[in-house]
Amino acid sequence: MLFTSIDYITFLLGVLLLYWFLPSVRWQNILLVAASYFFYGFVHPWFCLLLAGATLVNYGSARLMTAIPARRRLLLWGCLAADLGVLAAFKYFNFFFDNFRALLSTMGMQLSPFAHSILIPAGISFYTFLMMGYVVDAYWGRVEPCRSILDFALFAAFFPQTVCGPIERANHLLPQIQTRRQWKGSVVTSAAPLLLMGFLKKLVIADNVGVWVDKIFMMRHPPLPFLLLGAFGFAIQIYTDFSGYTDIARGTARLFGFELFENFHSPYLAVSPSDFWRRWHISLSTWFRDYLFLPLSYAVMRRIDSDRVLFLKTESFAYVLGTMGTMFLVGLWHGAAWNYVVWGSYYGLLMVLYHLCGVKGNWKPRGFRAVSAWATMSLLTLAGWTLFRSPSLHWLASVFHAPQWGTAGYQSAAFIMMLGMILFYCSPLFIRRALDRWLPDSFVARAAFYASVIVIIAVFHHGQTHDFIYLQF
Repeated sequence: MLFTSIDYITFLLGVLLLYWFLPSVRWQNILLVAASYFFYGFVHPWFCLLLAGATLVNYGSARLMTAIPARRRLLLWGCLAADLGVLAAFKYFNFFFDNFRALLSTMGMQLSPFAHSILIPAGISFYTFLMMGYVVDAYWGRVEPCRSILDFALFAAFFPQTVCGPIERANHLLPQIQTRRQWKGSVVTSAAPLLLMGFLKKLVIADNVGVWVDKIFMMRHPPLPFLLLGAFGFAIQIYTDFSGYTDIARGTARLFGFELFENFHSPYLAVSPSDFWRRWHISLSTWFRDYLFLPLSYAVMRRIDSDRVLFLKTESFAYVLGTMGTMFLVGLWHGAAWNYVVWGSYYGLLMVLYHLCGVKGNWKPRGFRAVSAWATMSLLTLAGWTLFRSPSLHWLASVFHAPQWGTAGYQSAAFIMMLGMILFYCSPLFIRRALDRWLPDSFVARAAFYASVIVIIAVFHHGQTHDFIYLQF
């Protein structure tokens, strides 16, 4: 069920009307669990069985860690193996098998082709990571294992964030689930801006720009100016598509009295790769930082006895290894294809190079250095999105093997798009300030503004709603 469909709007209104008349938090949670499973299994009901199974395994493992302290480590690794095993079987089996078969063929051994065609469950990467984070936090003692299976089931399946995040943390969402929510007028007034801006980003910007981006990346040998246009366009599309989803998810959650993580913070204003990942898909980047990068880096530092390894200080060597390993897996998380793996590794290499050049994570240049750093990072980001969106690495290699420069008209179009992207990159910095400063804080003014947004959506939406990009991840 898409957020932008009439089915979803009808479903949301019906659940809301029931929800705020229920007498206790227990009944509210029961309704939300039932609604979440209905939402998740609306098209493919068997998805619910997988979600329920993962919920029981992770809930039971965390509870048993408390009941059997001597087996805590075994329970942790067993639970993580089960989570990752299911994820690998559904999302990565064909990818791993095909590459293993190709490796054997280079050694003169042939393996019969095989592929399973099971549909990848929507959001499996998101809710798997959400529950893995909970189990690890329970093991480390950061959260108390949830006693109520009902509360944990809602934490795992809460429909605004099950399919595409944000990837919540137990210490943030579970206390809200366990607390009674009461109706307030601010529920609607705080949710409306997020919902409207989310629909505007998705239906007006992402879907319209995506039509032209798809046409460019479907060309067998697009001229380089067209490829540049496609990269600029995809930068607009993926940001407005994914941040639009997040806005709708956060706005929906607010209608029920919940607050979800903010997942984006003007990512195209980043001045370094590390800065970009502090602003883009924040819930995923912080998940990898906390549960993979930091533990891996600390483990490397504990294992190294000498002060220098490969002419690097111990801390730098740990950073390099931790960053490259983490970003490789970030790329793989996004999809079972080599262009995603290369995309993640590309960012890992950029972060390492910036780090070795003395650009740390909290670097904040000023003046001309800030402008040049932003312009450089913008070009690097576009190169990354080209890797990400390319149909395959072979397709991308063929484009650059025999580049076609096209006509001056193409180059003019690329220049116009570049100017447009500069405005688009800078707009997040100014829009919120402009609204806060110039829009009067009155019901009439804001209602008129929101009504104008609805009119814009109605006029510029081309009538066909596309899936959100991150549904495939």
